[in-house]
Amino acid sequence: MPRRTLPLVLLVAVVVAGASATFAAQAIHEDATELPWTWTLGSYRETANVVVGDTNVTVEISDTPELRERGLSYHAELSLNSGMLFVYTDSGRRIYWMKGMEYCLDIVWINDGVIVGAAESVCPEPGVADADLGRYGSPSPVQYVLELPAGWLREHGYTTGTPVTIPASIGG
Repeated sequence: MPRRTLPLVLLVAVVVAGASATFAAQAIHEDATELPWTWTLGSYRETANVVVGDTNVTVEISDTPELRERGLSYHAELSLNSGMLFVYTDSGRRIYWMKGMEYCLDIVWINDGVIVGAAESVCPEPGVADADLGRYGSPSPVQYVLELPAGWLREHGYTTGTPVTIPASIGG
């Protein structure tokens, strides 16, 4: 083999090997039916039990900027009495939207151990540009935001003033 074609052959071999590794990694994710957002987090997701009124709710904890930004995007659904609890270190006005969502939610604003308001049964807006998506803001400063399946609050009869018990270990 001529000396000048050897580097070309090596380059092609490296490219082919890299492409094979990429396809293999994708196949592993596809075979494991992992969702794209779990690839960087792995299978670890901290959960806790929160009590709304007298109902136990299993929540996934979102307590970092990255987890709060991702939220429930890429989750296929929420099961009954499950949700996501967004935890902040202080009380403040919180604004949420339905970017990347596939289903409707109740967005519950919590401060000082009670529901202070909610945006109920808000739904995704397919085909709407991010800048034009609806925004849902807390009526007052809150430390926690709880997302639940749409209609959950109405079904359980919970509203403003309903107590919410969040484990002290979660505190913001």
